[in-house]
Amino acid sequence: AALPPLGDGEYYWHQLEGLEVWCQDREGEAAGEQLLGRVAYLIETGANDVLVVRASPGSIDDRERLVPYLPGDVVKAVDLAAGRLTVDWFPEV
Repeated sequence: AALPPLGDGEYYWHQLEGLEVWCQDREGEAAGEQLLGRVAYLIETGANDVLVVRASPGSIDDRERLVPYLPGDVVKAVDLAAGRLTVDWFPEV
């Protein structure tokens, strides 16, 4: 059975899995973006869904991160064609 179509800015979880996750620099500019890893899967919590981001080749370190899936607040852009998701979520160093 086909899944029902979604509105603009809405995604099924399977569409987000595997996307590279890039964090913006502190001024929100693309030039300073850092690769955090790839979306391994999502989990549902009481407050919001959470992206489980695992390190991948080229990522800033080998840590797994839990990033809140909050479009507009934390998640700034999703580009399925480019295979990337941009977040305003600064990694702990």
